[in-house]
Amino acid sequence: MASGMEKRNTMDRELINSALKLLAALPAVILLACVSLRLTGRYLHRQNPSGGIQILEKVPVSNKSALYVVKLFDEVVVLGISENNIQRIRTLSPEEAKAYLEKKAGKDPGRNREQKVQGWFHNEKWKKVWDKYGK
Repeated sequence: MASGMEKRNTMDRELINSALKLLAALPAVILLACVSLRLTGRYLHRQNPSGGIQILEKVPVSNKSALYVVKLFDEVVVLGISENNIQRIRTLSPEEAKAYLEKKAGKDPGRNREQKVQGWFHNEKWKKVWDKYGK
C-alpha cells in the first residue's frame, strides 16, 4: 500500500507542476500575441502609406452586413458589404462629400455654435440662461 500512496503523491506533484507551468506559460503566450498583433498592424499600415483609401464610417445593418463610407482618393463612396457581396450603393457628389467630411471633422456648415445651442432651447427660461451665461 505504501507504494500506491507514493505513486499517487508523485502523480499529484506532476499535476501541480503541470498546472504551474501552464500558469507561467500563459502570460508569455498572451504577451507574444499582443506584440505580434502590434507589429502586424504597423506592417499593414506601412503597406498603404499614401492613405488613398480610407474607411470613414461603418454602420452595421445586420450580423453579417454593413454600410461603409469609404474615401477612394478624391471620391467618397457608400458601399454595402456582406459576407458574400460588395456593392457600390452610390458615389457622393463633390458637394455632398465636402459637407460629409466637414461634418465628420466637427464643422457643421451653415450653423455656428450659438445657433446650435439656441436651437435646443425652446423655453423662454432657458433662452434667458443662454443669454446670460452662454456667450
